[in-house]
Amino acid sequence: RFAGNSGGAVFLSPNSQNTPALPEKEPKPIQLNVKVVKGTNLLKMDPIGKSDPYVILQLKGYPEDQLSRFKSTVIKNTLNPVWNEEKVFMCKDWNTDVIVLQMYDKDVRKDDKMMDSIDLPLNQFPLNKRVTWSEDIQRKNKPAGHLDIEFEAIDLLDQPKIEKRDIIIDEGVCDFTLGS
Repeated sequence: RFAGNSGGAVFLSPNSQNTPALPEKEPKPIQLNVKVVKGTNLLKMDPIGKSDPYVILQLKGYPEDQLSRFKSTVIKNTLNPVWNEEKVFMCKDWNTDVIVLQMYDKDVRKDDKMMDSIDLPLNQFPLNKRVTWSEDIQRKNKPAGHLDIEFEAIDLLDQPKIEKRDIIIDEGVCDFTLGS
């Protein structure tokens, strides 16, 4: 129940008198730029050869489609893959969204997990700054190698608006205004 005067809402709980409602954070939409850089000293998963690793990133709670999921290429027969692959995710809320990191070994029959899944809350990445997540990974609580991934969370509400541009076309000037 809500009650209040002069426009201020007060939450009335059964156990207390006039407890103010906690303000909810406004959703902060971001563009998340991700670069899967490399893995080092990964687990040997194949009986013959090394491993054929690939990485999957999925926004938790989003549909499993190409907008919210990324699968790197498979790097064959290596324990030290270099991907250098990039993906852009459009995220609803930097405060609450989470990206799930997984890595697998590509096999003919069934791909094997090479690491325990890791949930990465997006709010651990500073806004408008590129950072490298460089961490040791585990599989069943045992060392499984090391991954390097770059993240850049761009605050979409804090971008400068372009209102007017001059464009030079062959010695003349074309003056126009971009729509809002």
